[in-house]
Amino acid sequence: MKPMFVDVHRGEKRIHWLRFFVFAIAVIVLAAVIGLLFDFLVIGRYGYTAPLVGATVALLILARVLIRMIGYQPLEVESDMQSS
Repeated sequence: MKPMFVDVHRGEKRIHWLRFFVFAIAVIVLAAVIGLLFDFLVIGRYGYTAPLVGATVALLILARVLIRMIGYQPLEVESDMQSS
């Protein structure tokens, strides 16, 4: 399966870095806000631990997406499609 931010043109992969960067910022902010709201709803005050945990989880998810983007090999996919 092709990663979200990779296109293949004439057998060459192109990574959309700007889209990935915007997606990364949005995921980190969203995870921190969810952690902040969770902390407020459970404890009744704003803390800093839950947003940090949320942002850390978001960074782990983004690292996985980044590794999939960089490690994607379009030639393997094309040869599989031609053999089918």
